[in-house]
Amino acid sequence: MKRIVSLLILLILVASFFVGYKSSKRTKELVIDVSTLSSSNISLTSYLENSAAFEYSSAVEMLFLENGTIRTNETLILKTVGNASTAKVAISYLYPLIKIRNLRLENAELVNASISQGKDIIYLTFEPQKDKVEITLEYELNWRDILPSGLGSLGLLINQSTKNKEEVLLAPMYFPSVAIRGTKRGNTLLIKLPKEWWAFVVDSSSYAPWELVDSKLSGKQRILHFEQRNSNFPLIFIGKFNRFTRTVRLHEKSVNITIYMPVNESEKGNVTLLQVESIVRTFSQWYGIYPYDHLDIVVSRLAKPHAGLNIGKGVIIVSGRGFDVWLLSHEISHSWFGSYADLGKISESLATFSAMAYVLTHSEDVPSNFLDISENLSMMERNVSLAKAYKSSLSLQKMYPIVYRKGGFVFRSLQFVLGNETFFEGLRQIVRECHYTSCGLKRIQEIFENVSNQDLDWFFEEWFYSAKVPDYEVKNFTIVQNNGKYLLSFELIDRNNFTMPLEVKVETDRENIVRVLWIKGEARITIECEGKPLAVILDPHEWMINENKEYQIDGVKIVVE
Repeated sequence: MKRIVSLLILLILVASFFVGYKSSKRTKELVIDVSTLSSSNISLTSYLENSAAFEYSSAVEMLFLENGTIRTNETLILKTVGNASTAKVAISYLYPLIKIRNLRLENAELVNASISQGKDIIYLTFEPQKDKVEITLEYELNWRDILPSGLGSLGLLINQSTKNKEEVLLAPMYFPSVAIRGTKRGNTLLIKLPKEWWAFVVDSSSYAPWELVDSKLSGKQRILHFEQRNSNFPLIFIGKFNRFTRTVRLHEKSVNITIYMPVNESEKGNVTLLQVESIVRTFSQWYGIYPYDHLDIVVSRLAKPHAGLNIGKGVIIVSGRGFDVWLLSHEISHSWFGSYADLGKISESLATFSAMAYVLTHSEDVPSNFLDISENLSMMERNVSLAKAYKSSLSLQKMYPIVYRKGGFVFRSLQFVLGNETFFEGLRQIVRECHYTSCGLKRIQEIFENVSNQDLDWFFEEWFYSAKVPDYEVKNFTIVQNNGKYLLSFELIDRNNFTMPLEVKVETDRENIVRVLWIKGEARITIECEGKPLAVILDPHEWMINENKEYQIDGVKIVVE
């Protein structure tokens, strides 16, 4: 009996040994103490030579705490490709801002581990023991210690010298960067926040949003799950906001509109929500149904005054300092022109046109000099044509008056030439056609010609390929009174020889008369008036940019608006 018991005990011990051996072989995990690594003087460029190659992905879990601490667990999942037996990985990070707490290597035999002399690059050399190797990095940083820098072109929107206790924009430079031979197949990002906070994740190179796969509350935490297929680093925007939501029905489609408003400005939330709904409905009539199923507008305390950015696919950031109907309509229109339809810099012209058109038709308190301001801004840069500006790398200071302001006004002029029905049908056709292919100025001209059945070469040559604008002057002005009526006659000359329809308004002591005349360089105009002429106003509704002036002839005021 004792022999049987001893034999059973021995068998159990042997079985336990094999189970334990298999378990350790399966997990094969090594914890590396980064603080004990010896320093090395390795060249990062040459280090990866002759390394095994991988297909790999990353899974990142980030915990944001109210005190500003970010605790991150990042796992690289490496699948070997090829026959090389030794693999090398270099992990760069911003020392001492980022504190590495733990580094684990699984399913691989460590050959060597070292750290750069600046303590900002970890070098790992290992031999994969299985097809799949995992490297897990645990680290911390405090976002209240950093400024919103390293943002690339997004820095034009963000005030990079400003810190805010309830909002932060984290650029890729604030997260470890992994250098490895191979191809990255995707990223997942799990963000855990206090429940009053929200996060938005965009691609750091294209600024396209990452896909929000899931959002849920768990106790006092908000958990957001994002995914992205390419290899670029994320740019993470987090903040404490109050949310205002509304579902808008557009024919057969529902669009969820959400405004993320700073807590101290929550009284503006419902008003902004109604404004955004009105803009979306109006643009859906003008340009076709809003192209996405949601529209998230983040009112940021970090953005520069009056600045905004349509990140794409339904996410917009606008400044909390000075955002208004103009800024909202400009950025929302990019959902059609720029995000959905690829038009390059022409998108900025159409967005400015959209803002002008919406403000003029929907705002109750439009300043009397609203169009004068736009016209004057467009004349600040006179030596570059729109066509050249669309293709050139101009500074924002030079580009703004041409591409934004003049371009917007020129599309307003085209609206006047074609009429509303044909003009907006042309814009809807641009949205449809240019979603699948990038459209330049030539293709846009062809689309407008097709929908209008007109040759518009004269218009595009004058307004897009020339830097000039009309310069009207009244000459040979006469007034003849006969049978109680006044016969007004004058020559109208354009010094820059444009062909354009022109509104002419005559103000008299009894009535106002408006005529629309085609001017091809020059024209003779005769108008019969019931009352005595007091003023002649050219382009009174400011459909085009021209040389503004005011003078008198024989006591009659001449105004070129």
